[in-house]
Amino acid sequence: MDRRNLDLYRTFLNGSLVVLAMTIMSCLISTMTVFMGGGQQGPDLHSLMLIQLASVPVAVALILCGIFLTPPNQKNRTVLKRIWSVLPQWMVFGFLLLNSLFIAGETAFLIVSKATDQAVTWTAHVPLVSMLACSIAFCVIFGSASLLAGKSSAMSGRW
Repeated sequence: MDRRNLDLYRTFLNGSLVVLAMTIMSCLISTMTVFMGGGQQGPDLHSLMLIQLASVPVAVALILCGIFLTPPNQKNRTVLKRIWSVLPQWMVFGFLLLNSLFIAGETAFLIVSKATDQAVTWTAHVPLVSMLACSIAFCVIFGSASLLAGKSSAMSGRW
């Protein structure tokens, strides 16, 4: 990549990180509203869930973009191993903590649907799925941007 395209790609990655972080925060708010018994029919929450629904394919596209546009290396390591190696410990912890909410939320939906014999609407799953997809995309894009910036491994001191 030439210098101009490289700067443009870095700007794209940094902007994507901001949008993904804001989407993850909005998913936390939507999830809280759904679990507190808030209605999904209000115009504010309905619009937010539509945005979160649209964020899932965008997050998948960003994951693929981060994987396929990561610069090659000389050591013949796979892209995902290289991305994993540059992720800082706090990000791995945050990723695991955030996605434990995904597991807890889906488990709660399963328990509620079995206990009440009523199916949970598919729209109730949207914030959780969006949070999962966006958090994976955030980690991949952050790792790709770190590799593009020439950062070394962050694995020292991490299991």
